[in-house]
Amino acid sequence: MSRHHKIFLRVLAILSALYLLAFFQFIGDSISGIDGIALATGNPAGGDFINLYSVGRMVLEGEAVAAYFPEQLMQFQRSLIEDPIGLRLWAYPPHSLLFVWPFGGLSYFVALALWSALGLAVLGLGARRMGFGWLETILIMVSPASLQCIYFGQTGNFAAGALMLALSARKQTDALAIGATALLTIKAQFGFLLPVYWALEKQWRLIALVSVATLALFGLTFAVFGPEVWRAYFEVTVPALSQLESSGTGAFMQMIPSTFMAFRILGWEGGTAMQFHLAFAALVFVMLVYRLAKSSNKSQKLALILFSIGLITPYLHVYDLSLLVAGVFVILRALPAQTGFRAVGIYGFALLGWILPHALFGLNSGGWPLGPLIMFALFLWVWSTKAFEEQSIE
Repeated sequence: MSRHHKIFLRVLAILSALYLLAFFQFIGDSISGIDGIALATGNPAGGDFINLYSVGRMVLEGEAVAAYFPEQLMQFQRSLIEDPIGLRLWAYPPHSLLFVWPFGGLSYFVALALWSALGLAVLGLGARRMGFGWLETILIMVSPASLQCIYFGQTGNFAAGALMLALSARKQTDALAIGATALLTIKAQFGFLLPVYWALEKQWRLIALVSVATLALFGLTFAVFGPEVWRAYFEVTVPALSQLESSGTGAFMQMIPSTFMAFRILGWEGGTAMQFHLAFAALVFVMLVYRLAKSSNKSQKLALILFSIGLITPYLHVYDLSLLVAGVFVILRALPAQTGFRAVGIYGFALLGWILPHALFGLNSGGWPLGPLIMFALFLWVWSTKAFEEQSIE
């Protein structure tokens, strides 16, 4: 990494420290006047964590199938918080139940603290195993995307860390990478490009072992919870989730940077918006596969994968975008030192990837859904850049 890049990281460290202080102040203001698990606003502490906690409790009480019926889930949540907290559903497939039930056996705030720490730990482990230094790792862990994930009690940090663990597979029998990839099937919008990447790299054994691990998770879920959870998931939850994303309204629209949501914010009907999104996603996918096949530089390949996920999937959220920061750091490590306008461009792009998870709220709510354009600019920057050093992170 060049001297200029190191200076930039120090500047980013200062910005991160200021953002972290503002985040702590925001948290302090949010928990003032807290009543039980309800904030003064009426929202549950930890945001969407109430879904994970409720499902964990329901599994322990033998009500796993009921977790996939939104009304029954919300009825259970009303025993935890009296204030109306809007439509709630458990969007993750049934093998997620194998991992959430321990949190239901703890008190709410202990479970929330443990979940937040686990997400940060997996994110940090993924960053370190991908080859990032301690400063880069810490900056990823305190980035706006990571902190948003903690505030909303979401899975983004865990998923981004698992993705980096998968991408940093050291051999085709790497147990950590195989396990991480199998777990990513719980949040498939993160891991769907891994088979494509590994197929182009001819890592067939890795694909086979991941398939076996995933099937083992499915089989264990079937053995523990039976077929009814799968039927409820596909017949009730999936249609409800699709309906919510295609025609629902609310604060969640401010949190999605996809082309699909950009068109919805601009007033387009959900079906038409999805058609345009799929056409754009197909273009990005073709460009990605072409460059993955042609490039011999691992850093370029990894950054392209990290940047393209948010362009292809329609349902990524702000708290999932730590992968943008990771992609930026991959490129900063690989690119030679730059000066003049080129240096301004590189560091400008880097800042865009860092700040987008925070800026998206204002852009989308203001009717300026520029998230996909910013992410596509990052993608094009890496796709068209050929001045990579031979060394790349391993």
